[in-house]
Amino acid sequence: MKLSVIISTHNPRTDYLSSALEALRAQTLSHDEWELLVIDNASRPPVRDARQIREETLGLNPARLRGIQEAQGELLVFVDDDSILEPSYLETASYIGKSRPDLGCWGAGWIEPEYEKPPPDWIDVYDDALAIRRLDRDLWANIPASNLSLPYGVGMCLRRTVADQYAILCERDNVRRSLDRAGESLASCGDADIGILACELGMGTASFRGLRITHLIPERRTRRSNLCFRFAEGNR
Repeated sequence: MKLSVIISTHNPRTDYLSSALEALRAQTLSHDEWELLVIDNASRPPVRDARQIREETLGLNPARLRGIQEAQGELLVFVDDDSILEPSYLETASYIGKSRPDLGCWGAGWIEPEYEKPPPDWIDVYDDALAIRRLDRDLWANIPASNLSLPYGVGMCLRRTVADQYAILCERDNVRRSLDRAGESLASCGDADIGILACELGMGTASFRGLRITHLIPERRTRRSNLCFRFAEGNR
């Protein structure tokens, strides 16, 4: 099963992006079995790394849609520019894709933070806002009401049939296209929308503890004002 790894990035921290790319170079899955696309989402200055594709429409969703359009793989893996995939991530994702044809969308059940500076004592209550996840078991479902099985966008694995249908629906729906982050906006529910679509197409969603990620978190994101604003934006 050919994989396409898609990194969408907008004005990235170069040290974080370099770490994310280095983790991809260390993957145990043979490089003959996957491709890497870096979608530069209107960065200033432009990003220059790997197979770089420029997308001028600002927003995570336009960047992902461009990645879907350009990707050649049967399985798409969305990687954030501040995420470190453990070395076996792509190999495990590929195995799941082959052994679980019932799943349309799956992702990491264990996402551990690596903070730039020691965080405040109260930070744990904002795990969801920081895309931190520590499941005690694998979870899967074929109904969207079981939201714990819906994977986060970081490390999300998406079957080509779901990705193509999502792209078609976004072409017809301006609201759907605006469900994710754009510039300074922190609103983010495109991940759930993709997972729900997989269920509507008769497939399931899942989060697996064997898929593990380290999420690099800068000091500014641990400030209470930033976290409260993000929580409010994501629940509008």
